[in-house]
Amino acid sequence: EYADLVKWVLSARQKKSKNITGYTIFPTTDCNARCFYCFELGRSRIPMKEETALKTVQYIKNHCGGEKIHISWFGGEPLFNQAAIHTICEGLRREGIEFKSTMVSNGYLFDAQTVKTAVEDWNLQRVQITLDGTEQVYNKAKAFIYKEGSAYQRVLTNIGLLLDAGVSIQIRLNMDLYNAENLLELVQELSDRFSGKKGLRIYAHHIFDGD
Repeated sequence: EYADLVKWVLSARQKKSKNITGYTIFPTTDCNARCFYCFELGRSRIPMKEETALKTVQYIKNHCGGEKIHISWFGGEPLFNQAAIHTICEGLRREGIEFKSTMVSNGYLFDAQTVKTAVEDWNLQRVQITLDGTEQVYNKAKAFIYKEGSAYQRVLTNIGLLLDAGVSIQIRLNMDLYNAENLLELVQELSDRFSGKKGLRIYAHHIFDGD
């Protein structure tokens, strides 16, 4: 029976389509935050050029086999180079390739117009946004390059804009010894602010393995 199961699995794998329908794309390796735990700390900060974006469209065309694809925008902060995202999405439409997308973002650069563009032009369905604690803890941990206003309040506002536009949000709570207790306060704040909103999921994750 075990041998038959192995043969069945191998047969299923051989019949599997060779088309590539999932793509993770880095519009840039640059970011507007300076998190102390960033895994890309010290790496080059390089934006994707238009030429590369156009080549990306052709690569997808040559490998998707005409099937609908899924794009995960990653970085860096993907919204730090929206031009590349526009170029790729426009190119896919021009080639008649159906697509949907998700994004890993810190959420800072969204606003009403960007949310509208993301839904209508990028077919954005879900965004993962990391929060490190309540306002004071978050602003210190994220250390955004901008000095005006509160990044924490801006990101929470943008989460609301995305949810109201029908984009699902996954809030990842980065947990370490320095902020573990504060995250309990954050969860209460998020509950008070977004209670009743559809499409919101919150989960915690250790920043460092073994903590």
